[in-house]
Amino acid sequence: MNAQSALITGAASGIGRAVSVALAETGIPVAIGTFDGDPHDPRETLEAVERAGGRGVVVQADVRDSDQLLKACKQLKACKQAAEQFGALTHVVANAGILHRQT
Repeated sequence: MNAQSALITGAASGIGRAVSVALAETGIPVAIGTFDGDPHDPRETLEAVERAGGRGVVVQADVRDSDQLLKACKQLKACKQAAEQFGALTHVVANAGILHRQT
């Protein structure tokens, strides 16, 4: 079992996906943080991680709702899932962001 793993929020696309793949290429398993309302498919990140020779798991990590995120942090559900699957959670990349469009 690998001694380290990473949780990346906002990993369904863009920078989060690139970080997930880069870590996977170094042998670090990744927890691919996403939320139900994301228009991007986190399974595409998982497939890219696996193509890079890595291991991953998709986890819910919704940063839009501070109460939900605080609850998730207190329960450490996503972190616990990564640790159970990969042995330890040693890296966290807080990549998710919130975009408000003004018209």
